Amino acid sequence: MDEVKRCGIEDLDLINKILRHPDVYESITDDFSPPVDEFTAEDMLRNPNIYVLMRSGVELHMFFPWNSLTFEAHVITLKPGRGNSVLKGAVYVGDYMVEHTKCRKLVSLIPPLYPRAMLYAEKLGFLKVGMVDDCHIRNGRVYPKIIYTIDPKKILGIEETDEKTTFDLTTLAYGDVGPKRYKYVVHKDAGTEYIRVE
Repeated sequence: MDEVKRCGIEDLDLINKILRHPDVYESITDDFSPPVDEFTAEDMLRNPNIYVLMRSGVELHMFFPWNSLTFEAHVITLKPGRGNSVLKGAVYVGDYMVEHTKCRKLVSLIPPLYPRAMLYAEKLGFLKVGMVDDCHIRNGRVYPKIIYTIDPKKILGIEETDEKTTFDLTTLAYGDVGPKRYKYVVHKDAGTEYIRVE
């Protein structure tokens, strides 16, 4: 049975040990991060809005809120936990976030330095939606980050189409494109309206 546990300050030694591991620390830090022996997860574990979840003792899933509906997702595993087990684990962790938070969108920003992380996101169904230039520095070289996003319900295979209404608006596009028409769709789910562009 897969078990997802929310970690607290009582787990500080274990979380520090995982995040300071040589296979992990370099991938979660940049040139301006503290030396590995000075790093601590204490503030993270004391923050009630950050979700640090442990699955089956091998995977650490961390969710940092952008707001109450959007969380930035990070997955940390040591070598024995990598592979299909991690993909399976995302389902349990996605279920936890849907059940225990108002999370409607997961976002991940991945530098192209980490193709395994990009592959993992794509296998889970994350969509590549953009890129932020010049925002990650490693060994003196500046990299972009690729922006991935997914609705956590999609990880669980849950469809969200209770009701929808469409309407058109004309939006002025910048540059020489001229006015461009966008179709805005209002989706209703459990009484909440979501406006999306199609």
